[in-house]
Amino acid sequence: MQHNNDKSNPVRIRLNHLFADFVIRISYKRLFNWLIKKFNPQLKTLLKSVCFLNILPC
Repeated sequence: MQHNNDKSNPVRIRLNHLFADFVIRISYKRLFNWLIKKFNPQLKTLLKSVCFLNILPC
């Protein structure tokens, strides 16, 4: 059985993209939580409304 080159394998490329997207979303969530802890409740409310409007990928 011959193995395809990773770069030419569309399934492998798709999985890599999905994984990268997942990592980016986790990073945004961690950043979001850090901002909430660091700053005041007014900013917390603002960030929640921004997140609710789907401007950030929460």
